Amino acid sequence: MNRKKITLLGAAVCSLFTVANSVVAQGTAFTYQGQLQLNGMPVNGLYDFTFMLFDNNGTNSGQIGSALTNAGVNVTNGLFTVPLDFGSVFAGNPTWLEIEVTTNGGQNFTALSPLQELTPAPYAIFAESANSVTGTVLASSNLFVSGDVGIGTNAADAPLVVVGASPINDPLADGVINAVQVGGTVTGAAVYGLSLLPDGTGVIGEADNTADTGSYPVGVWGYTSADDGVAILAEADSPTGAAGLFLGELAVDGTFFVDGDSDLEGNLIVDGHTQVHGTFIGGGIGNSIDPSLSYSAIGSGDNNSILSNCDYSFIGGGSGNIASNNFATVGGGDGNQSTGLWSTVGGGVGNKATGVYSATVAGGYENISGGNASTAGGGANNTASGDYATIPGGGANVASGAYSFAAGNDANATNSGSFVWSDATGTPTFSPTSNSVTMRASGGFELLTTTDTNNLVGAVLAAGSGSWSMLSDRNAKNDLAPIDPAAVLAGVAALPISQWSYKTQNGVRHVGPMAQDFHAAFHVGENDTTISSVDENGVALAAIQGLNSKLEARDAEIQALKAKASKVDSLEAQVNELKQIVQALAARK
Repeated sequence: MNRKKITLLGAAVCSLFTVANSVVAQGTAFTYQGQLQLNGMPVNGLYDFTFMLFDNNGTNSGQIGSALTNAGVNVTNGLFTVPLDFGSVFAGNPTWLEIEVTTNGGQNFTALSPLQELTPAPYAIFAESANSVTGTVLASSNLFVSGDVGIGTNAADAPLVVVGASPINDPLADGVINAVQVGGTVTGAAVYGLSLLPDGTGVIGEADNTADTGSYPVGVWGYTSADDGVAILAEADSPTGAAGLFLGELAVDGTFFVDGDSDLEGNLIVDGHTQVHGTFIGGGIGNSIDPSLSYSAIGSGDNNSILSNCDYSFIGGGSGNIASNNFATVGGGDGNQSTGLWSTVGGGVGNKATGVYSATVAGGYENISGGNASTAGGGANNTASGDYATIPGGGANVASGAYSFAAGNDANATNSGSFVWSDATGTPTFSPTSNSVTMRASGGFELLTTTDTNNLVGAVLAAGSGSWSMLSDRNAKNDLAPIDPAAVLAGVAALPISQWSYKTQNGVRHVGPMAQDFHAAFHVGENDTTISSVDENGVALAAIQGLNSKLEARDAEIQALKAKASKVDSLEAQVNELKQIVQALAARK
């Protein structure tokens, strides 16, 4: 191995220990975890390791204790774990670990650099003989101590007293935590935290439980059974701090009891001694919730309001947003209003969800969803005023018909069940009647029925045109076969042609064959209930060719007859001429 290309990342993990009366460790072993890389890539396999301790990281001098060798260590994706026990060699001084490695069974070990400085975890082994500890003490199991314990002080007057670096004479000064029994420094308090620093914190509680154990991780727990008891008391005194975070109890069922001044930088949470069922303001400034409400919340932002008679409403953040009906929601944005029952505005600016029932505006600018269960997805200046109407986006669209749909620019679906698409020219497009589809595409329409980009099979309505064009490129076709135009003509001649009406168009007359007869005569198309315009036009052209051939043959026959008639006329003239000669000769006699 090349020493410069081998990389190791590692950390030492202390073994568990328990202390009773005096601090006593359960052994000197600890676990080392590392990652072995070769040329920047994690390795896999069995490797032999040698470990040595030194009191410096320079010349590998000053070895502490004996070297340890761990053979056949399994390395997976570069990761390995080994137990190490150098004995009672840790005295609290800085210590570095040298690691040498070779392949399993190899003879030449490669020293890895730099040396790994051990974290404080193994230093806890030194606590076995310590009368006092001036550094960091880590314990991963229970720590049992009889009597009062002082940290930062030798005058503990309670089970646990922690004093900061710069305590003042007041026993409740900054940095002091008193955990006392009744009769102690803070009468009746289990834990009391007070910070007078600009960015100080009285008590911090964190809980992180990623395992699914079915239990609830708890950062700070407070409980009191007294009528005037305090479960959790937090105070902060600074130029920019909030006064009176809360004084009360957060129950399991979500009920939040608030007592006293609860003004957080202008956010009105509750007034006086009102019991509020789940109402909450997370932060921001100038936010307000009507004190009579239940189960409503504002996450943050500024000047957001949930008005009266709006239980179960929510504003996530933003500025100047209003929720003014039960179950109304505004996710964020600026100046949005959710005024309908179960209505929602996701965000954007100046949007309004005013429909009585489940209206939605996802975002955009000054969109209105005014019909029941109507939706405006985004865009600008769109109005979905019909019940169950939809505008996905675009600009200046109107969906005022029930169950209507408008999209693009200046599309007006004013009839029930109408669908209108309008292009970007700015020309208004209106639905002509109910349950209709209207589209304006001044650049033309193209309908494709295949994913083959080399053969765009479908239909095209060119810009300004009134008829569809079908793909008929020779390069897009295969299985070409000749036809007999005379046979096609005979088929057309025999094809029943009728005048008829669709059952859904009473009074409207059409002329044409039945699809079943057409399919039986020519065997083309997808099925025997429809006639493709391509096939119908093709049959007509083939029949015309057959008719043309028939007419040409008839013309040839006529020309032949005409030629024969001309010969007869010539013979007749010759006969007449002979008659005249004979008559003249007879007269001479």
